[in-house]
Amino acid sequence: MNRLFNFRNIAVAAILSLAGVIGLSAFAQPENLRTVKEKRAKQWFVYTGSDIAGESNQLNYTEYTAGGEPEDCGGGEMRCAIYAEPVTVSGTVRPDLSQIDASQTKHQLQP
Repeated sequence: MNRLFNFRNIAVAAILSLAGVIGLSAFAQPENLRTVKEKRAKQWFVYTGSDIAGESNQLNYTEYTAGGEPEDCGGGEMRCAIYAEPVTVSGTVRPDLSQIDASQTKHQLQP
């Protein structure tokens, strides 16, 4: 009788443990493989697009690595650089376009 009682306790404990592990894993946040947000210092990004329409695509910006602030681009209606929070997109650092603190503009070239 003692053996059966101990086996029953072990079996119940194992089932409850397994249920607990499965239950807790249901609350794990899925990792978004495309964009991983990391808290990093804001930095300058240079706009590499050719027209105003591309300003809303974060893939049209690259890190400004020369240090400091980019030179003035002359003013106008099209961005040439932005100061924003960086995020990693597919392994490349890009700006979070919802976190732009400053921007520099230039005149759009007419075709």
